[in-house]
Amino acid sequence: RARAKAWLERKGAVLRFDARVEPLDDTPNDAAFRPSTYRVGGEIREADACFWCIGGKPRAHFLRSFLALDARGFVAIDPATRQSVSKPAVYAVGDVAAKSDAQRLASYAHLEGEFVAAAIADRVKRGEPAARAKTYEPPPRMVLVSYGPRDGSFIYDSLEVSRFVFPGLFVPWLKAVIEKWFIRLLPMPYAVLRLLPGDAAARAWSKAPKPPPRAHPRTAAVEVEAAAAAAAPHSSGSSSTRAVAA
Repeated sequence: RARAKAWLERKGAVLRFDARVEPLDDTPNDAAFRPSTYRVGGEIREADACFWCIGGKPRAHFLRSFLALDARGFVAIDPATRQSVSKPAVYAVGDVAAKSDAQRLASYAHLEGEFVAAAIADRVKRGEPAARAKTYEPPPRMVLVSYGPRDGSFIYDSLEVSRFVFPGLFVPWLKAVIEKWFIRLLPMPYAVLRLLPGDAAARAWSKAPKPPPRAHPRTAAVEVEAAAAAAAPHSSGSSSTRAVAA
């Protein structure tokens, strides 16, 4: 963030953090390209355009009667398989899926789509769901930020690699190659990327919670017998009471 801030300021950009932006006329909030006057914090400023870049909302409300959604309106999924928790035959990938915000990048959507496509193809080939479905493992979070055509930052998880071993000069070129790759929807080496070491920040929701271990029927039967025996009244002439659960 500090490098990006310094680069923008060298280019003449004025940055205001934690400042509320309010139009002072009748300009609607969605009129991005209309010149207007705005209050930015405590200052009045003229602007040729105003862009609202404060995150997105999922447009999945029309699925509410069909699929389970989380509290924020995203499709609730099993993070290990990307399947809907309410309808396993339905998969959700990309920004519509409930997942860690650290995974809301085009690269993750691309990888999730490839994983789901392979899972569906395997299901069609077998004619039924696999007995042991493959688990989706998000690769480490990698972000390329270009500062013009000759500088940039390469961030691997929370580490800015370009400050140590990856010169920022290569970042814009690498970003251009990757963008062309994505535009053409070419496959990514998911099998390799998922094995890379990294911070757990982007993988926080990748592991589905393990269900509690099921008691063996024989063990359950013994436990119920013991409980029933303890609860039964004891008398010299009465027969013992036993309960068995399978």
